[in-house]
Amino acid sequence: MTRLRRLIATALVDSFGLSLGWTVFSLQITRGHGLAGLGLCNAVMLVGVALSAPVAARLSARLDGRELLRVTCLTEAALRIGTFALLLAGAPLAVVVVAVAASNVVAWTGYAGMRAEVAAADPRGSAMTWYMVAVAAIEAAGTATAALLPTGPGGLVSGGLLVAVVAGYGACLLPPGWSPAAPWWQGRPRSPGPAACVRSSGVAGCCPTARRTACWPSAGS
Repeated sequence: MTRLRRLIATALVDSFGLSLGWTVFSLQITRGHGLAGLGLCNAVMLVGVALSAPVAARLSARLDGRELLRVTCLTEAALRIGTFALLLAGAPLAVVVVAVAASNVVAWTGYAGMRAEVAAADPRGSAMTWYMVAVAAIEAAGTATAALLPTGPGGLVSGGLLVAVVAGYGACLLPPGWSPAAPWWQGRPRSPGPAACVRSSGVAGCCPTARRTACWPSAGS
């Protein structure tokens, strides 16, 4: 399987779990807090999208692609499950809303990293188009699946099935968040340091990278 296909496959797993879990979450919050509560959660989702831009810029300057995806996916998985747990435990709506906002900041930061990885795997515009179309299609399938789940008292998913949905809501982030020891995600090239650069470039204190040749001052300067 090519790198691009692996990326899309893991994205589809996450997108299906996301749409299924969020639909069940939305029904639960509407039951407890009405349409106003659901509307507030959707509003803070957009706030999360806006805040993710500076967060993604800051993190991408410090982490390579693999690390960025791992950090955001594992953090978002914890936030998804935590947000659902707060709602089911009867936490105040304000607390749930803050958790939803935080989850979306992390989610859209990771999504930016995933799009960058897709572009790196295949820079053609058609590859990104297929990626976006596939994600949209699988999210529609996840929403439809949530609507077809059997319900218990109050017309809501409950019992063991609800536990499974919540667990899957977080666990679907593990494939994109965890890569094998020989990763197929390639992050930003890292500087190997002055000693290795001397061997690779032939110039003391200089290192050729993907973008430029980085040099360090000599010990006597």
